[in-house]
Formats: sequence, C-alpha cells, structure tokens
Amino acid sequence: MFERFTKDAKGVVLTALEEARREGATRTEAEHLLLALATRSGGRAQELLAAQGLDEAGVREALRAEEERSLAAVGIAPPELPEPRPALKHPRTGTSAKVALERSLKAATRQRTKRLGPEHVLLGLLEAEGGRVPRALAHAGVDREALAAAAGT
Repeated sequence: MFERFTKDAKGVVLTALEEARREGATRTEAEHLLLALATRSGGRAQELLAAQGLDEAGVREALRAEEERSLAAVGIAPPELPEPRPALKHPRTGTSAKVALERSLKAATRQRTKRLGPEHVLLGLLEAEGGRVPRALAHAGVDREALAAAAGT
C-alpha cells in the first residue's frame, strides 16, 4: 500500500506512529493521523487545518474535549491528571487508521493521481462518518465538507 505514498505522506504515518507510541497507545488510530497532519510543517494539509484553527494545540484540545464529552455521556468523570502509560515500541495500526488510509488511496484514485500525499490522508480522515475524529472536528466547529473541498482541489 505504501509504495504510492509520497515521502511527506509516509512521514505523516510515521509521525502518527510516534504520537501513538508517546501516549502509550496499543494502536495507531485516526486521531494520531490527524495530529500528525497538524504537526508536520509546511504541507498543504497542515495549512488547511491551521486555517480552521487546528494547529497542534487546536487538534489536541479538540480531541481532549471529545474524550471528556464521550466519558461524560457514559457517566465517567475524566481524571484530573492522566496516568502515565509506558511507551510501546510498536503500536499496531488500528481499524480507524486503516480505514482512513484506505479512503486516502481511493481519494487519490478519484483524482487520477498515482501518488498519495498528506492532503489525501486528510481527505481519508474527513470521509469518516463516526468516531473520534469527526466528533472532535465537530467540537472544533470545522465544516468538514468545506475542508474536504479545499483539500480536494
């Protein structure tokens, strides 16, 4: 799958892995891809996210708020300080990240391009109807359709 990825898109995937590793997650998920897109400098996907107020701090805040709301919905108060988790050497790729990357490939195919860049990863994330990323983006007030239209041009 990764042979079609540009160097920058591969960097997004590696940065997402580092994000998952840093937080001690057992799986790299779609939210890690979103964080990676927001933290990798100089790309169109990062510029599009930043224009929506989603720089690294903005994405982290949106994900934190989404987690708090999700926990509150089932009657769990968030802890004051998260318990540190040991970093894992090799978190596996989770379902939400796999689906987002598969959608990224489809987005590149629809655009008739052989190379998949970070903007295609963003498009793959924006196509999700459920999960943490769409809920976090909604919390941040992001118009996903407008962002997808901008990323697709």
